[in-house]
Amino acid sequence: MSAAGKLLGQLPAVYHSSEDLRTLLAALEAILFAPNEQALESQIAGIARLFSALETPDEFLPWLAQWVALSHGMGLPLERRRRLVQIIVPLYACRGTKRYLTELVKFYLPPGADVRVDDQEFSRFRIGMAKVGVDTWLERDRPFWFKVTIRMPGPGTDAERGPHWQEEWQKRVRQVIELAKPAHTTYDLDWALADEKSESIQV
Repeated sequence: MSAAGKLLGQLPAVYHSSEDLRTLLAALEAILFAPNEQALESQIAGIARLFSALETPDEFLPWLAQWVALSHGMGLPLERRRRLVQIIVPLYACRGTKRYLTELVKFYLPPGADVRVDDQEFSRFRIGMAKVGVDTWLERDRPFWFKVTIRMPGPGTDAERGPHWQEEWQKRVRQVIELAKPAHTTYDLDWALADEKSESIQV
């Protein structure tokens, strides 16, 4: 007798001709009796793995990312996306702060990149020490403004560089900043390779 017959046989004869019931039981039988499938007890015991960013199956990671409001991978490799899903919830505790923006931007950049976020336009200004016209300039105040300074390590080879690699990195960084910054703020992006002159991009 098939597994379907085993389950159906436990019911009164009046149910034996029901195709809907047979279909329903077939799904249960596939779980309970399929010889090549993992035991139901083991599957239940492994449910906790689905909610671990480092252990969840690859196909489940996008769903888990949506749970923590990360719907964009922005070109990150799989292992980096797993790590981001793992750390993002504690980072949300400081959302909207300099630390949050710095950590998130740094996560998307290659190793060796330097990231600084500053909301003081003239950081050298000190009362009693600064000299107007020498190291200090008076200008209109820009409320809710900040500056992101990034120094990128250069690519190791011309093949790694590619024709538009800087533009691609800048686009990615701007996407991250737009997602991470408070909506009412504006910023300048000061971008350069570690050994080159910087390029300021106002947003």
